[in-house]
Amino acid sequence: MPVLDAEFTKLSISGMLATRISYMNDLADVAEKLGIDIAHVRDGMAADSRIGESYLHSGAGFGGENFSHDI
Repeated sequence: MPVLDAEFTKLSISGMLATRISYMNDLADVAEKLGIDIAHVRDGMAADSRIGESYLHSGAGFGGENFSHDI
């Protein structure tokens, strides 16, 4: 893979993971208002093999070892 393609791939992966966390943050907000336990929702989502359990915990979700290089 050419270097530019690899760099774009890396940034695309970071964006996808950040999107997952942002989505969980939004779901957690709605779940709290509805009295729903987001942990149960997260467990159900993680059980779907197409989704898995990675990056399903709500939180800041921004950082990592490449943080300084990516901003």
